[in-house]
Amino acid sequence: MKKAKALLSALLACVLVFSIFTVCFADDPVAAETEPNDTNATATLFDIEGTATGSVSDVNDVDVFKFKSPKSGIGTLNVSAKGSDDYAVSIKDASGKELTAFVASGNSTDSNEFDIIADAEYYITLKANSTVTGSGSYTLEVTNRVYAYAEVEANNELASSTPITLDASGNSKEYYGAVSSGDVDYYSFQGKQGYAFIELKKVAKTAGTIKAEVVTVQNTGGGEKRIAEITNSTTDTTEMSADIGTKAYTYYIKVTGTGAYTVKAHVRSNVENEYEPNDSKEYANSFTAGSRRFGNISYSGDVDMFKIITTDTDKNIALVFAADTTTTDKRNDPAGSWNVEILNGSFESLGSGVVTFDKTFEFNLAEQGAGTYYIKVTASNYSKGAYIITTKTVDAPQSGSLWDRIKALDWAKFWNDNSFGEMMKNVDLGKVLKTVFQLSFGTIFQWIMQLIASRA
Repeated sequence: MKKAKALLSALLACVLVFSIFTVCFADDPVAAETEPNDTNATATLFDIEGTATGSVSDVNDVDVFKFKSPKSGIGTLNVSAKGSDDYAVSIKDASGKELTAFVASGNSTDSNEFDIIADAEYYITLKANSTVTGSGSYTLEVTNRVYAYAEVEANNELASSTPITLDASGNSKEYYGAVSSGDVDYYSFQGKQGYAFIELKKVAKTAGTIKAEVVTVQNTGGGEKRIAEITNSTTDTTEMSADIGTKAYTYYIKVTGTGAYTVKAHVRSNVENEYEPNDSKEYANSFTAGSRRFGNISYSGDVDMFKIITTDTDKNIALVFAADTTTTDKRNDPAGSWNVEILNGSFESLGSGVVTFDKTFEFNLAEQGAGTYYIKVTASNYSKGAYIITTKTVDAPQSGSLWDRIKALDWAKFWNDNSFGEMMKNVDLGKVLKTVFQLSFGTIFQWIMQLIASRA
């Protein structure tokens, strides 16, 4: 009995050692083609990160392989041709859309990149590029470059959005994702009183446009409200959004389009910055005399609305609008240009103006009296720059008619002023009066002649 137990123990030990050896030193799984495999329905299945082998016997022979990946990423297909035969290689998704195509030359290894979406099926087709000897063979493998931070499917709704983590400086890592026709990826990040901006990089190796919108559900009855938008159609380039006024809300990044991308979020503190959404009278940002507001038009259709209430103690002010030329980052944009309109409490227009990088605009509220006023800002030339709204104290408007104000002047002080008296000593009143008469007569004469000519 003891010998049997010892024999059993030794046998188990051998099995364990063999298993460990197999796991540690075994090669990647190899899938040999199984004919017929000339259609998607009969494709030879192989594992990503593994290899597959096959051969093309004649010009009519077609080999199809199928795989899918549990994670999204940038895929690389390597084809090693053994022999002089060249192979035409293509990769398509389940809908039949071609993602990439190339020629694998004989006696060499060729490769190409494409986008991989998690759990999607892909089909690799190989066939003779022209003539074929039938004596060669090939080996193919697919690898997937997965990013450290990536979307978590399913994230096609606000409630299932992939959360973006910000560091102490308010910056996030690159989050990788991939979208196809009809697909939507949502991400979420936490805002603060200040502003945010996002970066969108296209890493797709295939043609297509990626669009990222920043949306919020604050003050919108649960529906989405777009507050910024950027697009990118050039591989390996990064597009940066305009700044977006934020508060301590949850904001969402909505990505659509076709292809692979990375997205980053950045949040900055600024208690004087506008916050979105503020595109209507109901959601206007309030500010007071003596304070200031920074703002940004986040996309071509964006509107920023502000509200100021003046009282009898602070009604003698003017609103001053200018471009933000004090900062050195992208908020300082020489192309910045904004339309500004002032409205009363009934939302009737009182005046408007244009602000550019080197042109300010002022509006005197003192002439309107105490009350509620709205400020509407739009972009006449959409840019990533910021604008500033401030106030300054002005003289109170004078009351009464013009004649009453003339009579109220201190004329004795005016005539007794030494500087004025000295000036008048050097003035020839005769010549002054003669000149005035001549100018007046000449103007009247020209008017009479024009009248006669018009009646002729």
